[in-house]
Amino acid sequence: MKKYAFLTAASMLLAACQTTGPVNDENPPRAISQKSAQQVSAYLVKAFREQGYEIKTQSSKKVIATKVMDPKTEGQKYYADRSTGLPYHKLKVEFAKTKDGVEILGWTGVLMNPGTAKQYDFSVVSSADGKRLQSLLSKAAR
Repeated sequence: MKKYAFLTAASMLLAACQTTGPVNDENPPRAISQKSAQQVSAYLVKAFREQGYEIKTQSSKKVIATKVMDPKTEGQKYYADRSTGLPYHKLKVEFAKTKDGVEILGWTGVLMNPGTAKQYDFSVVSSADGKRLQSLLSKAAR
C-alpha cells in the first residue's frame, strides 16, 4: 500500500512539472526542474545559439535571446511588412526557486520597430513558437 501511495504521489508531482493544456498567455510555457537554474540556463543558451539566436542576457534569474526575423519566410514576412526595421523574434525565460525545485517560465514574442521610439514587444506564446518553447523547457528540466 505504501508503494502505491508513493507512486501516486510521484506521478502527481511529475504531472505538475510542466504546463498542461494549450500554451497561451494565461498558461505560458513552464516546467519544474531539480537541476540548478545555472544548469538549465546553460542548456537553454546552447539550444538557443544552435537555433541562431543571440544571447542578450544570461544569469541565474533569466535568459533573453533574440534573432532577426527573415522577411523572405512567409510567416515572418507578415511582421517584417509591418515593422520599421527588421523585427526580432524574442525568447525570455525566467527562473525561480520553489519548494518543488526550480520553476522555469517562458515567453516568446516579436520585437517590432527595433531601435525606434515606437519599439514594442508582443506575445506569440499562443502560436507554434509557444509550443516549441514548451518542448524545449521540458527537455531542459529533465
